[in-house]
Amino acid sequence: MLCQDPRGGMLSATSANSVEGFERALDDYLSFNNDPETLTDELLRDDPEFIMRHCFKAALNLLAMERSTLDAVASSVANLDTLVESATDHEREHIAAIKTWFAGDLHGAVAHWERALLLNPRDMVAVRLCHDLAFFLGDSRNLRDTVGRVRSQWSEDTPGYGYLLGMHSFGLAGC
Repeated sequence: MLCQDPRGGMLSATSANSVEGFERALDDYLSFNNDPETLTDELLRDDPEFIMRHCFKAALNLLAMERSTLDAVASSVANLDTLVESATDHEREHIAAIKTWFAGDLHGAVAHWERALLLNPRDMVAVRLCHDLAFFLGDSRNLRDTVGRVRSQWSEDTPGYGYLLGMHSFGLAGC
């Protein structure tokens, strides 16, 4: 079943409640509050086929850059392998990004998230992960330009717009 997120994207989820929970975890990640991974784990128990939650959990573990999280990433990738056939094209780009990053290719992961943004320019997860990886890679141009490319598709009414402006400001300052 497809459910709409607050920014108009379509997510494979069993209910609007699943999407609401995902948005809470995403907001925790964006605001550096609480523990988005714990919330994501709790929510996955309720909707084990929610593709973006598996992608998000894997990304959070990859962002930790700790060997101790690699088993959790491998588990997420295995779950995603069983769900890829039911994924939207947009979700498949997220899956490919996670698998590419897990294989050690950060530039390749960014390329997949950039393609996801062509399909849905208001995908906050893809914007933020592109932003994070541009920072890790020392890629100041994309730190600025990824947000700049999608910003015209957002408005002040779009949930997360303030975070988008913050990322853009950070990217502009970095250049």
